[in-house]
Formats: sequence, C-alpha cells, structure tokens
Amino acid sequence: MPDIGKSINTLEQSLRTLIETVLSRELGPDWVAKCGVSEEKVSRWEERRDEEPKRRPGGEVDRRLLWYSEFHDLYTLINKSWQLGFKECFQDKKRLEVYLDRIGAFRNPDAHSRDLLPFEESLVVGMSGELRQQITLYLSKGAGGLEREHFPRIEYLRDNFGNEGGDALSIETGLTLRAGDTLHFTGRAWDPDGDIPTWEVFVNGRGAVFTSEGSEFEWDFAIGTSHINVRASVLIFLKSPKTYHKHNSFDEATTFYYSILPPS
Repeated sequence: MPDIGKSINTLEQSLRTLIETVLSRELGPDWVAKCGVSEEKVSRWEERRDEEPKRRPGGEVDRRLLWYSEFHDLYTLINKSWQLGFKECFQDKKRLEVYLDRIGAFRNPDAHSRDLLPFEESLVVGMSGELRQQITLYLSKGAGGLEREHFPRIEYLRDNFGNEGGDALSIETGLTLRAGDTLHFTGRAWDPDGDIPTWEVFVNGRGAVFTSEGSEFEWDFAIGTSHINVRASVLIFLKSPKTYHKHNSFDEATTFYYSILPPS
C-alpha cells in the first residue's frame, strides 16, 4: 500500500527547499519581506514558529520561517515569483496548480471522515512523485544558477521525538533517556546524479553500529547500558559512492545529543 502521508510530506519538504533556494538566490537573505506575501501571513508564520517550542517541549525546533507556512501558501509563493525560476522548474503553471490543489485536498482525509480510495491513493503518490522529480531535475542542474549540484544532501532526518536535523547540524535534544528505551530514526536523502547513498551511524564516537544504502533511512536504536552517557551522541553520516565528497570523507552529517542514564 502506498504511504500517502510520507509521499505528501516528502513533497512538502522538497517544495520548501526549492522555494527557499530560488527566492534567497533571486531576492537575497531577506526574501520573505520581498516575495509578495502579506505581512499578516508572515505574522501567522512567525506565531506558529514561536508556539512550536511550547507544543514540542524537549524537541529541537526548526527556525526557518517558511517551514511554518501552510501547504497552500507554497503555491502562492511560487505563483508570485513564477518567472524567477519556477517556470523553468515546472513548465506548466496550470498543471502545478491543479496538482497541488488535489494533493492539498487529500492531505487530511480525517477532515472528510473517510479513508482514501485506492485510486485516490495512487493519484496522490503519482502527482507527488511527478512534482518531486521535476524539482530533483531542476536542483540537479543548479536551480538556474551557474553551477549544478554535485553532492547528495539530507532532505530530512528526525527521531521519534520530532527532533530534526540536516547537514552539519548538532541537535541538542534536551532529552533524558534510560537504558532499555528505544529511539527510532527516519530520513531521506537526495542525490543529484541518482546515485545510491550510504548512511552510517556512530554512537558515542565508537565504530559504526548501523549501515544502510538507499535514499530512505530508518533505524531503531535499542539503548543499552553500554550507551550510558550524560552527553550521548548519535552521529549519522551520508555519503555518495563517488571517490570524492563534500566534506572530504562524507557529504552530510547530523549529530543528535541525549542524556542516557541507567534504568530507573
């Protein structure tokens, strides 16, 4: 069965990354103030960002303002700056509008008090995949810039407490866990050349405890007494199969920090 939520979430992250990449390049670091959205809408984004730490105590909060916009805001941003690079990416504005409108209607099936029908699930996965492929191709060619992308990157990487990281980030989770607890990590990577990346996990600076290949990443960490450390680290590397990398021996990495104590 297709994972509708995962397909839509991945598309949302790709759209936000695309929008931030294009508008920050074309309008500068203060692109939010220049992109044409109303001050009222921007204020709502800021309110959501300010409320997020209260909603997720103990979790690391993403400070990027665009990540607190509504799904329909994404099309508004693209539409207002269509000629700045989005036309080159998507080609057909009307098709993009129809796709995002349909996907938006299926984002929360609970609102319709029914499950999606099989053909609706296939439709969502197909439309999401097509749009994401267009974004991937555009970014791999440099997103309209002078230089194409050469290295894979982490699209998202998070634990089951909602702590989320990306390249070169250290996430101070503020969480206290105990031996016997379990952490669950999920992630997704993108490679400009379509190569299959490798994920490697290191705990407390020791040798790799988990390795997997593929754009999707999933790992369950069963915490044992050997992991007890008031500042325990879970370091996750991403690297391509190429002989060269963005950071010498790897392409991207994120470290999550926890306090791990003995069983209660």
